[in-house]
Amino acid sequence: MLDSVSVTLTSAKDGRISPLFRIHRLLPPPECPIPAFGFARAWCESCGHGFAVAFSCKTRGLCPTCNARRMAQTAAHVIDHVMPRVPVRQVVLSVPKRIRWFLHQDPKVVSGVLSVLLRALKTTVRKHSPGAPTDGQIGAVSFIHRAGSSLNVHPASCAAPLGAHFHNVICDGIFAANNDGEAVFYPATELSLEVFAALQETLRRRILGYMVRHGYLDSQEAKDMLMWEHGGGFSLHGNVRISECDRDGQEKLLRYCGRPPFTLERLANWDEERLVYQFQRPLPNGQSYRVFSPIALMKQLAELIHQGTRFARWCCSSLGETLCSLPPPWMNLVRYTKKSGAAFAVMECWPRMPNCERKS
Repeated sequence: MLDSVSVTLTSAKDGRISPLFRIHRLLPPPECPIPAFGFARAWCESCGHGFAVAFSCKTRGLCPTCNARRMAQTAAHVIDHVMPRVPVRQVVLSVPKRIRWFLHQDPKVVSGVLSVLLRALKTTVRKHSPGAPTDGQIGAVSFIHRAGSSLNVHPASCAAPLGAHFHNVICDGIFAANNDGEAVFYPATELSLEVFAALQETLRRRILGYMVRHGYLDSQEAKDMLMWEHGGGFSLHGNVRISECDRDGQEKLLRYCGRPPFTLERLANWDEERLVYQFQRPLPNGQSYRVFSPIALMKQLAELIHQGTRFARWCCSSLGETLCSLPPPWMNLVRYTKKSGAAFAVMECWPRMPNCERKS
């Protein structure tokens, strides 16, 4: 597979990124994580138990080992150092295909849509948090996903990519400072399905307004999309809530939200020349797997890899011989929301308040 990708990349006429750079970015080194190629020894000072930790390639993309480690480290970091001991809620937003194209192409649209979502969430949570002051703030960790568990293998071309959706883990309430400058948490109540249905319509109007204001859509397109049925392609889910007592459950939720785009456990050889990828669950048409040639699989994965790393966006010609790339700008896929302002003191002490005062 590496040889076939090397030959194809070498034939590309794009001089902005060398073929060698693309190969090392798209394919992790074969020695990761084999201890024979280098390791560090760790041991416990109290019991003396030791073990070897193999060196990793630290590739941000298609290395399953590094992706799994990064997922676990992010979840542990959020639980141990960021998220206070309060209930959390998962909020997932997806947008219509008409907007996904812009999310795929322009990181500014991703940041803009996420800002609209977080502002609307803060207003809604504050309204349903009894006693919360108007200058209260939410805490959130947002994960930007560019792929689904089935590699999103819908009939799509490079000209119509699949775009992104947002997984947000928010504190289920509002933080504010009392008169002594100490952090106080006001838990939210009655965040029902009806509340999120109304919030979905609000986000629909605001996101379309954002797209019109910044020139991505014209006003007539936005008006037409407001008339679409069944939510117009917008979908907002916020039914998953985990209490402050279940820290293991909160960490599992963070791992789920930070999961990598694909896993080697579901990839196998179909025959001598093709690979098969098993889906986590069947698609609506009943399809549970897909067969790829090595180049077709790399093309599919490159389309789903986020713009936060310098992966090439691949386009195959009709003959399948030439690959062209568009190196995207950097973009963070994990965003932490700790706003400053009237409640700046609360946000400053947030990582150090595992048992903050709670107003019931």
